[in-house]
Amino acid sequence: MQVKIREIARADNNPLSRRQREREAVGRILEEIAAPGATVEHNADGAPIVKGIPYISITHSQRLAAVATSDTGPVGIDAEEWRSALERVKTRFLSAEELEWCDDLLLAWTIKEAVYKASGIKGLTGPEISISPDYASAFAAGITYKITTYMEGPTRISIAEPQKIIIEETPDNHNKKPQIYTDLHRFHKG
Repeated sequence: MQVKIREIARADNNPLSRRQREREAVGRILEEIAAPGATVEHNADGAPIVKGIPYISITHSQRLAAVATSDTGPVGIDAEEWRSALERVKTRFLSAEELEWCDDLLLAWTIKEAVYKASGIKGLTGPEISISPDYASAFAAGITYKITTYMEGPTRISIAEPQKIIIEETPDNHNKKPQIYTDLHRFHKG
């Protein structure tokens, strides 16, 4: 997995719209990781596609643009700065259990957004994504996601990667079918 982050040009004395400045920042990242002139297209669900990059996720906040790529499987990334609206909508994206222990709404929001992007499941809701109390993993639709998160100034960035389930072969399970299955195959492009 590779993650690249760039600042979005400030609006001061910049004739470009905010959206154009975001695209420009993402374009600079793509030139580094793909090729000059690389462009972002979107699949039917709106997920980004860049020629030559098997798995990609793109995000931007008020001040940063970030791109996460992977050769081995899906990845999701989200970047956000604190905003009071998170307090008002926390019951929509946190489960009842998470509401009891979650002490970092910005972190929870970015994790759930990153998992949503990595899952590729349209319509997956915040409460359907469970975050571990240590914020190191999340679970959605039968898959556990490893979470990497950090702060870049006032911006919280979270990255989600689905984890493959590895079943160790022992004398007891040598000829048995595994009891745990993963449907990571649904992410492979055909």
